[in-house]
This record gives sequence, structure tokens and C-alpha cells, in this order.
Amino acid sequence: EHHEIGPYVASFDALPLTYDPDAPCYFSPLKLAEAMACGAVPVLPRLGDLENAATHEVDALFYPAGDLDALVSAVRVLLEDRPRYARLSQGAVASAREKSWNAIAAFVLAQTLRADGRK
Repeated sequence: EHHEIGPYVASFDALPLTYDPDAPCYFSPLKLAEAMACGAVPVLPRLGDLENAATHEVDALFYPAGDLDALVSAVRVLLEDRPRYARLSQGAVASAREKSWNAIAAFVLAQTLRADGRK
């Protein structure tokens, strides 16, 4: 059920995404931001626009696309190094806040005021 999704995603420690290096890379930035807002640490392949969606060792972990061993290793890091997981989880939440509708609206308003010569 739709109303059960939020608590389910909030229980994730990680959000691993897998893509083959030759596959088209499509992902939902909104779903990624929602998972990050819940504290899930993205484990992302270095592929396409994913590298612009998060920052390695700040709010996510990246691995070479198609490298299953590297993906498993990254997830294992999150499970075994809990202080590192906590730091990355906090970073994910902070990054998601920067992408909120309120933050985007404030940015657009500030840019509009600046363009009009107001502060």
C-alpha cells in the first residue's frame, strides 16, 4: 500500500542501485532524494547523471558500474563501519534538505531578487 512506503524506505540503511556499464542509466532523482531524506545511504555506480546526484564519501558511496564485488564491498562498509554509515546517512539527509521544494523556492526567490537589484 502507498501509505506503507515511507516507513519501509525509512528502515533502509542503504539504497544500492545497479546498472551495467553499457545499459542506459535512468533513475528517479525524486525517489533518490526521498530515500536520502529518510537517511538511506545511496550506493551508486559511477554512471550517467548519478555522479551529479550525490557526492562520494559525503552523502553516498560510489562504485565502478558493473563491478558486483565493489558494490558488495560498499554495502559491507555501511554494515560494518557504523560511524561511517552514520556520517554518510547524516550527509544524505542534509543533501536531501538542500533539494526540498522550500530550499529550491528560496533559491529561485533569492536569484530573482538579486536579478532585480534587491537583496
